[in-house]
Amino acid sequence: MNMTDTHAAPAAMPLNPLHGRVCSAANPFARLEIGRNVYEVAQALTEADMLAFRSEGHRTWTALDRRVADGWGRIAADIVLADPDSLYDFLHTHAVRIPADGPSSSVMEFDTLGTRWTVRPLAQGQCKIAFSGAEPVLVDLGKSSPVNSREPAILALLKSDLDVRGHFDEALSHWAERIATGVQVQPIM
Repeated sequence: MNMTDTHAAPAAMPLNPLHGRVCSAANPFARLEIGRNVYEVAQALTEADMLAFRSEGHRTWTALDRRVADGWGRIAADIVLADPDSLYDFLHTHAVRIPADGPSSSVMEFDTLGTRWTVRPLAQGQCKIAFSGAEPVLVDLGKSSPVNSREPAILALLKSDLDVRGHFDEALSHWAERIATGVQVQPIM
């Protein structure tokens, strides 16, 4: 798999409704480094045979509908997807700003792996955001946050009422799998 691959074999998605919810867990037995993030993994204390993870140094465990037999790559990919910052990180990596038609155009257009979306800045930190062919929605980042560059545009997209994760779900899953290929696993004794 190459870093530019966007269509890998689909992974089996977790099915247990406890997946992604806060849970209790036994003592951690593994430490995972995924990029700049470090997590601890333990056996979840649930009726189902599941794992749990938490960011190193934190107390809250999150249930993960995986077992060690699923492999550390799959476990790591699911941890990446469960991280609340993963969608931001994905967009920060893949949202490419398309040059404006003219120097006076205030509309910013982006292409994220073939999905086009636009941001039209308004006054006082407000903007209108739309996916290609859809009605725009109003987003307010606050008066001190002008939406005039890529970073605030991504934050505005994430704050919008649009189904952002749904638009990028497949590509986000493949990205998480690529990120997870670099997982480093250390036992905790």
